[in-house]
Amino acid sequence: MITISPDTKISSLIKANSGAIEAIASINPHFNKLRNPILRKILASRVTISEAARIGKCSIECFAEKLRPLGFDLVCSEVCDKWQDGESGKGQHYDAVLDVRDDLANGKDPFNLIMKRLSDTNPGETLLLINSFEPFPLIKILERKKYKITVEYPADDIVHTYIKKPEKENLEDIGNEASQPFEQILNKYRDNMVTTDVRHLPMPQPMLHILEQLEQLPDDKALFVQHKKVPMFLLPELKQNGYKYAIKEDAGMVLMLIYKDNA
Repeated sequence: MITISPDTKISSLIKANSGAIEAIASINPHFNKLRNPILRKILASRVTISEAARIGKCSIECFAEKLRPLGFDLVCSEVCDKWQDGESGKGQHYDAVLDVRDDLANGKDPFNLIMKRLSDTNPGETLLLINSFEPFPLIKILERKKYKITVEYPADDIVHTYIKKPEKENLEDIGNEASQPFEQILNKYRDNMVTTDVRHLPMPQPMLHILEQLEQLPDDKALFVQHKKVPMFLLPELKQNGYKYAIKEDAGMVLMLIYKDNA
């Protein structure tokens, strides 16, 4: 048996036994995203068993029961009670606070606001970001820039992300960098593309939906996306996974073409 704890990352379970993907996905519909390789890469390395239990609003014992037949021995002790009782977590030191829940509720993208606040934060200081979900894409961007990230779940719909700025800042501007002119790409894929509209979806569903669509997209097709805004968190993920994109703002919405140029 492999001994694990509530602090074990989901990615570690999958690495030890790929059967953990289906086992966890069967616990709750929240975990179906693990079946998608791209989404699994984003989510599994960030979330521990105890955090997943909070996200899925289920007990850690549910995980123990599903993982035991795969050879995992989940040792809980008092940690299980702590998380199941809904306590607020340990709490961390922070120097400034940014609450973006109202922006999200009003359909505003807080990316630029977060980046500006981080730019104003002194090296070595910690910004507490208060959100209604864990900002996985932002975390991946910042961790690549050597920011130290800690996440806590003080309540079901509240996520505290502690972002400690490195002593030496290396935060590059992540903007709208269309790889080719939009009309040129549109003409190339006009009769060979899949269309999706994410304007009605609340964050972070647009990004997750786009990534799900890309997982099913043949390499010779393009994904045509109608969006309310430029998906800033998505762009680094596209580049990292070998996709190119072209963006055009039109009639109060954002049009986006995502494709793989195998040439």
